[in-house]
Amino acid sequence: MPLSSEVRQLCKALLPPGEQIEYVFPALSVGQPGMISLLVVVGTSGITLLACKFFQRHVPESVWATFPRSVRLSPEWTSAGRIIELGTMRLEIDEEYVPVARAADAEHADSDWLPPDPLPDL
Repeated sequence: MPLSSEVRQLCKALLPPGEQIEYVFPALSVGQPGMISLLVVVGTSGITLLACKFFQRHVPESVWATFPRSVRLSPEWTSAGRIIELGTMRLEIDEEYVPVARAADAEHADSDWLPPDPLPDL
């Protein structure tokens, strides 16, 4: 289920001025630093992790970490579910948000990331 426009506005308030939101989806930190509800915000210039309030999973409270836009999300299937690794953090996402993470990757992929053309002579 897509996140509401209210959630996107709360996220935008925590981002640097001029940053445009491309994708937003919830995630749960597993392992270190503990179980934290986060929102992964993919913007025009970077990926920002926003920490959410303890009992309100979709209400961002502060910026937890930032990453350059060149970082790939690439969700992987593990026994714990779909996992994204950002830096030293492992984030579990619901299966319904896997296409969102993959779309964010594909939008900023360079030609090295794409498979080779099977029919280059056509």
